[in-house]
Amino acid sequence: LFRSSYFHNQVTPGRFEHGYTIILPGVEGRSFANSNLAQGLKNAGYPGAIEEPALANPKAAQAIQGEFLERFREVADAHDGTVAGTLALFEVARLLEKLGRGDESAELWDRALAAASGNPGLRGLLDQRRAEAFEREEKWDQAASAHESAGNVTEYPLRYWALLDAARCAAAGGEDGRALDLYQRVEREAPELNVPPHLRAQYRELQ
Repeated sequence: LFRSSYFHNQVTPGRFEHGYTIILPGVEGRSFANSNLAQGLKNAGYPGAIEEPALANPKAAQAIQGEFLERFREVADAHDGTVAGTLALFEVARLLEKLGRGDESAELWDRALAAASGNPGLRGLLDQRRAEAFEREEKWDQAASAHESAGNVTEYPLRYWALLDAARCAAAGGEDGRALDLYQRVEREAPELNVPPHLRAQYRELQ
């Protein structure tokens, strides 16, 4: 299933004859967002080699993540209650999880969501970011619920994409009936949406 694990690099000799694309990680290291991009290239028929490397030195990666953790914490404190401060809180929570300190991140998630309560679009975005954190831990039920929560925010411009993510996560967790209901909801409420081929294929398999 799409995005139920990190992308498997496509680096066979035959592919190198047609080009070589490297999707470099950011401070967060390997991510499902980058894996989605790599998978999209493969699904679209790109014939070249595709590689999504991890940060080369785990100790250096941890040091970099720790440095950015403090930078984001400073922004969050300096701009408390603003969009910038709320997004910085999210980054702090995400980096804490990357550093194996997930027990410290729960309070920050709650603070970020509370701060976004008066901004529906931001609330939808944070719900999706939290869903992605659940995905990294393969907590598919919680990921699907967080994506669906974003999809229920009518002012969130990416709401139907969030519902597609909810369907994908539900399927990854073995909840085929829930996934089918979500796909059908998107088809019913947003029939003009250009659903990616791999998700259309999954929808057909569930019918």
